[in-house]
Amino acid sequence: MNMNSLIPLASRVFDLFDNNRDGTVDMREILCGLSSLKNSRGDEALRLCFQMYDTDRSGYISKEELASMLRALPEDCLPLDIAEPGKLDEIFDQMDANSDGKVTFDEFKAAMQVDSSLQDVVLSSLRPL
Repeated sequence: MNMNSLIPLASRVFDLFDNNRDGTVDMREILCGLSSLKNSRGDEALRLCFQMYDTDRSGYISKEELASMLRALPEDCLPLDIAEPGKLDEIFDQMDANSDGKVTFDEFKAAMQVDSSLQDVVLSSLRPL
């Protein structure tokens, strides 16, 4: 896993590992979290990725959350055309199947399964070197 690309996401990773929400991460939580990341496959891996983007834990990803997460990633993790006007809107619209301004886990999962270029953008920081 490219750990350098995860540095901008450290606070979100910490938040995911802090299972009891006490503001600290103990060794048990670290081991459980790392085990979950290492062993996650299929839907479980997609759910972890979805949770990284769903920063307010609302159960859906907003356009603002998507933009915020993508801006936090190093440029070398993103496609060259990401800064083009309308590109973030295009990425969000691909995931928001019912056009309600919210991406649910099911919409996220469907979009990841259908479009490999979308996978490259959204999952780029979690890919192994």
